[in-house]
Amino acid sequence: MKTALLRINKTDPNPKLLAAEHWAPTIHMILTKAFYILFCLAFTIVIGGVVFANDAGFSPAILLLLIAFNVVAILLSVYRILGLHSCFVARYYNIIVASGLVLLFGINVIMGYILRFAPVFDLGAIFTGAKEWAMTGSFMDHMDPTCGTNYFITSPTTLEG
Repeated sequence: MKTALLRINKTDPNPKLLAAEHWAPTIHMILTKAFYILFCLAFTIVIGGVVFANDAGFSPAILLLLIAFNVVAILLSVYRILGLHSCFVARYYNIIVASGLVLLFGINVIMGYILRFAPVFDLGAIFTGAKEWAMTGSFMDHMDPTCGTNYFITSPTTLEG
């Protein structure tokens, strides 16, 4: 019953309702802190994996750690600023979220445009390999002017095309 959760008469000394009102903010604070702790733990695991388990040979560990610490500092600063202006955030929440989503969408479109990739090399290899397979029944000895022998063995992800 919703009336059991809300106390209509504030002078009513019902101990169960007083206990629920007392523990509700504490539980909310505990869950909020648990979320932040889990987020920081996940962030630390990802950054640790990037810094210490980098198999690509490019490992600027100091630079990555500085970036990670700066990101954490920026997030803490934003958290404190939002905490100071909580009334403003509560009042304009929908506008803030909508503008943030539009900003993130714009950034993704711009980055997608910059990082676009035309897989002409792989598409040519797939097309000529499919022609060879149709004519000979096998593409294990596939030779293409742009790739070496056994291209589909050395690049198995291309075979999925």
